[in-house]
Amino acid sequence: MPSAKSTGAPSAEFPAPTQNRGCDIIGFVTIGQAPRTDVTADLAPLLGSDVAIVEAGALDELDDVSLVAPRDGEAVLASRMRDESGVVVSQAKVMPLVQQAIDRVVSRGARAVVLLCTANLSYPFACDVPLIHPNDVLADAVKRAVGEEGGAGAKKAAKAGTGTMQTIAVVVPDEAQIPEIGNHWERLLGRKPDLYAASPYGPAKPRIDAARAIGQTDAAMIVLDCIGYSMDMAHEIERASGKSVVLPRAVLANAAKELL
Repeated sequence: MPSAKSTGAPSAEFPAPTQNRGCDIIGFVTIGQAPRTDVTADLAPLLGSDVAIVEAGALDELDDVSLVAPRDGEAVLASRMRDESGVVVSQAKVMPLVQQAIDRVVSRGARAVVLLCTANLSYPFACDVPLIHPNDVLADAVKRAVGEEGGAGAKKAAKAGTGTMQTIAVVVPDEAQIPEIGNHWERLLGRKPDLYAASPYGPAKPRIDAARAIGQTDAAMIVLDCIGYSMDMAHEIERASGKSVVLPRAVLANAAKELL
């Protein structure tokens, strides 16, 4: 399948995407550093050759990452640095830098912007073009997959013990994210999910171990709740668990194409 063009910063090798006449331009904004070649490797073929990608990262211009390091009790976000290492940052501290990254991709001609983060980011971002929150897209996809129409009905059925709501397993990058993400999915679906931590930014063994553990449960499906999980990882987890897997990248590509 033909793939989209992807660039980080403009350079002689990669001309500014605003010069790519005839292409729609979509901006990808990561919590870590751009370019996120691990993400665009999956998304570009799904978007097609008529879509050009521009990228920016919240940490691109930050010299000292310790400035956004989380303190005890702070909500955290996990992402990737340019050198492919993982990074965990304070959600509150990094949000203004995410806004700056949004501004950069819009200034380079993006007609829509995608936040490469599935967390529930309750921050008043300003953006002159459509801004896609993967958290919303993923939630809708999971609710459809489990046959639920909305959170209120699911909660009522769960409390009465008469609903058909199925248990889901959710995999997140970092142990510290489990309480907040668990509460998020419980609010959405009316039932607490099974939660596991296995980073997409490290070795495969923890992911496989988590998948095998989930395979021994009655979870109806596995939700990989981070943009960092790749299609290859999803296939790996599916094979090890015997369960169907919901991958944010796949549902995100469909949502992005609908806006262009």
